[in-house]
Amino acid sequence: MKTKNEKAVIVVTDSGFGGLNVLVNAYKLLGEIKIYNEVDLIFYNALPSEEYGYNQLESMQEKVRIFDIVLEEISDLYSPNSILVACNTLSVVYENSTNKRVTSLPVKGIVDTGVRLISEGLRANKNSRVIIIGTPTTIGSNSHKNKLISLGIEPERMISIPCYQLESEIQNDPDSEVVSRMIDYCLGEITNKLSKNDEIYLALCCTHYEFSFHLFEKYLTEKGLNFEIINPNDFMLEDLKNLKSSKIINRTKINLSIVSRTRVKPEDIKTLSTLLSKRCPEAAKAMRGVKYQPPRKH
Repeated sequence: MKTKNEKAVIVVTDSGFGGLNVLVNAYKLLGEIKIYNEVDLIFYNALPSEEYGYNQLESMQEKVRIFDIVLEEISDLYSPNSILVACNTLSVVYENSTNKRVTSLPVKGIVDTGVRLISEGLRANKNSRVIIIGTPTTIGSNSHKNKLISLGIEPERMISIPCYQLESEIQNDPDSEVVSRMIDYCLGEITNKLSKNDEIYLALCCTHYEFSFHLFEKYLTEKGLNFEIINPNDFMLEDLKNLKSSKIINRTKINLSIVSRTRVKPEDIKTLSTLLSKRCPEAAKAMRGVKYQPPRKH
């Protein structure tokens, strides 16, 4: 498919900052494939409040109501060509929206990316099983499980585990002992029942989890398990690779910015910018200059 060379606007959104991993991937990919002259690449933190996240809201209806507002904010502020929901929780929430304006927006969620990767792995290895971990909203929706069943994957090959508040602790410090203990608490019961002969995929169905990828890897290695980790963050932008430019572009100018509808603590800015500096100095700079965009309504 060919695309015109005009300026594009791409917004990556998440409840919190786990989706920055997808932002970095997008920044690097857009610089490599050169399909636009210029891109405004924006990260928009969709957190509903500085005091709580979507997983603390009692009903799906309330989660949908607030995220509908967020998507309308994004549309009004940026008129984006594409909105990437780099959050499994919000992808599940979006699937429940009945707001016609919102459902007509150019939105792509990360759940389908994870489902595709899990399905490919299980089909390639008939003796394997998958452990799907994520937030309570993601796991409680059974979205991954139901979609995999619709693709012909047997339900007994899937183990779904909610990890309470793990994403919040990872955002505080992805290398902390607290995170290591929470991983053990989340996975301990099931991994203690597995043997070295079991072939396991661990699907990281929360974008924050990539920041602690090394701790998940360390934990499973120490358990002596035969495993492979599936990280959907790395594959959310596969569709862009199929686009072709209508003319040769030597360089794509990428205007990178990070926006939050809640105020970000200085210590979080420091932690996140330090993490980002290892992979993408431009994203680290944008994090240090994060812009506060007050919600238009609640």
